[in-house]
Amino acid sequence: LIASSFMVGRTISSFGWGKVSDRYGRVFVIKVSLLSSAVFSILFGIAPTFYMALMWRCILGLCNGLMGPIKVLITEFNRGDTDKETQMMALVLGMWGLGLIINPAITGYLADPIKQYPDSKVVEYFGVLLRSFPFLLPNVVACFFCLIAYFLVLNFVEETLPLERLHSFGMHTIFPYKNKVMRTVSSWWILKHFHDDEVGISDDRVALMPHSSENGGRQMANEEVPATILSLMKRKSTREHLLVYW
Repeated sequence: LIASSFMVGRTISSFGWGKVSDRYGRVFVIKVSLLSSAVFSILFGIAPTFYMALMWRCILGLCNGLMGPIKVLITEFNRGDTDKETQMMALVLGMWGLGLIINPAITGYLADPIKQYPDSKVVEYFGVLLRSFPFLLPNVVACFFCLIAYFLVLNFVEETLPLERLHSFGMHTIFPYKNKVMRTVSSWWILKHFHDDEVGISDDRVALMPHSSENGGRQMANEEVPATILSLMKRKSTREHLLVYW
């Protein structure tokens, strides 16, 4: 259950992380995933009950959006050089598989150190903490590796999403309805003096403005249809790639 909860979380959030990477960048998603993995690894290690551990492990999977943006970053970085792209993709997938082999060994070596290394001075020094949370130590190591990877990405990995498609992440992203509320208040003439250029024209005024049918038709033609999981699954190439990947 612990292992499957992580994969359930990844399955639920993978499509959402892909949309986020298309808006805020591949590197942004990688950095957020690494930081959140570091935090939730510690919370998983100090979980007092099985159900709390199951919850933190599932949330850890929800916050893990690494593989999709990394693969897209490799494709965009190589810019059509299929040989180099194949080599880098094989390296990434190979490191992923190597991690799946090494990780259980590290976990088994560091789990429950009170029983495995009762004579160790380090274990004796942290005895109270390790006795209460016997699986904390391997998660601390996981957190340490996530932080190292974060600083490496921060300093050495360049963003590949074009600047014209890249959006900035800030308070307006966390609170997306701020401008709508200000427009509503402004249309009521209650706080008109707070109405600035950032808010723009209110919805009521836009509705009264004349629209050209020619411009409207052009805007509708240029409007992008939002992608959904169902629309992606209708593509034959997507189904073939998923089958091969699974």
